[in-house]
Amino acid sequence: MKKLAVAVVCACASVFALADEWFADASKPAGSGDGTSAATAFHTIQEAVDAAADGDTVTVLPGEYKDGGWTNSLGYVSRVYITEKALTLRSTGGKAVTHIVGAYDPDGCYLDGDPTKTHYDSMGPKAVQCVRAYKAAGTRIEGFTIRDGASHTCPTTDDAYGTGGGIHVADGSRAVYAVDCLFTGCIASRGGGMRYGTAIRCVFDGNFTRYGTGHAARSTNLYNCLILRSGGSGLAGVVCWGCSLVNCTAAQNLSGSVLQSSQAANSIILVNAGDPGTTDRSNVATNCYVSAISTVFSADSKNVTVPADIYQLLAPALGDCRLKDGATALTAGTAAAAIPPFTVPADDLNLDLDKRPIPVSGAVALGCYQEPVVPAGGAWKFLNAMLVDGRDAVANSYFYATNHPMAVNVKMIPFANRVTFCFFCGGSILLCVAFSILCVLGFALCAAALAPGSAYSALFVRDPAEAVFSIPGAL
Repeated sequence: MKKLAVAVVCACASVFALADEWFADASKPAGSGDGTSAATAFHTIQEAVDAAADGDTVTVLPGEYKDGGWTNSLGYVSRVYITEKALTLRSTGGKAVTHIVGAYDPDGCYLDGDPTKTHYDSMGPKAVQCVRAYKAAGTRIEGFTIRDGASHTCPTTDDAYGTGGGIHVADGSRAVYAVDCLFTGCIASRGGGMRYGTAIRCVFDGNFTRYGTGHAARSTNLYNCLILRSGGSGLAGVVCWGCSLVNCTAAQNLSGSVLQSSQAANSIILVNAGDPGTTDRSNVATNCYVSAISTVFSADSKNVTVPADIYQLLAPALGDCRLKDGATALTAGTAAAAIPPFTVPADDLNLDLDKRPIPVSGAVALGCYQEPVVPAGGAWKFLNAMLVDGRDAVANSYFYATNHPMAVNVKMIPFANRVTFCFFCGGSILLCVAFSILCVLGFALCAAALAPGSAYSALFVRDPAEAVFSIPGAL
């Protein structure tokens, strides 16, 4: 009898030893599976994480994961909590179709202290943080949209529960890796998108903090990342605080300085609402294109340049920050500066945001993209802040035509009762004339056909009107 019992125990142990891959599928009914196959997947990611042992893989099928999670002794919820083990948490369909979704606290503290401004929503004890990791060095989180997560407190001082609305590595390790992820709509008192850890080929788009200490990230390593639309109207502060950026692009950030107490190499910091860095010279940059240098970077910085041609990117107003054909940034970097001063898994080295190779010697492109794109036509420049296809575009933003024909929805944001923008082509800017004309006339001018070498300008006044502008015809 004892021999039989031992045999059964050994057999069970061998089964669990082999079950090193666990599955989650949001479409499965709750409690219906054991997680050992895609057919019998758990309903929540947390169930699969709890079942997994150190070194296991959790495979996540497409879907929105907005149920379940882990609750601590204070009642604070994280949608996914990884602790005391290193896991590979990966999606099968990629970030476009696999979302880890947090939640805002409708009764919590508002970012700017004004409870009427609900478009920023809130942080508080009812919020749900997307991912929390503790003593999980070696963990890899790959191929997710991490969205709408919020911290559980909003203190004026640094606090363990007021940080990292998207991902918080609670023990401060940089060896938890977010790879090929999109962070969006995440909110915290500090480190809106991510706090600690390392982000590789990630996009940070539209994340916030209450006190401005890292709208996108705080104390995080960023490698080949794109950082967009951080902060918002009425919010000051810093986009990346205490971060190390290598081959990153920061554009269209809406408020505050881009860097504080940070290092940047082979990066582009252009077309932002604020300065590229705070004026206390706490930032060190090497081989970077920036919009301003004075008082921003320390004396240790090297080859930091305000490019003569500021139109290096294809269509930042539309969130497309690939380099346009002919941009000097394509050869302004060096392979030596592209080597990260922090640990990156070998399989992720020397790959840009699109997983194109980064040269290991000689000149390389600045920013998170290595390959140029030939514009399909001319470009539009907006002298004041606008909404372009529903996206916030900072003053002096622009976009080159990415296809032909092309239609773009533009909504004017009032600025002293008038908003001005220019339409330019081939790099030749037609200066806008500040005089009042009818909106209808302005719309008519902007809807005119785009021909090579042509340029149009118009001034919009009074109401924030909305229209669709077309660029018809063929080049």
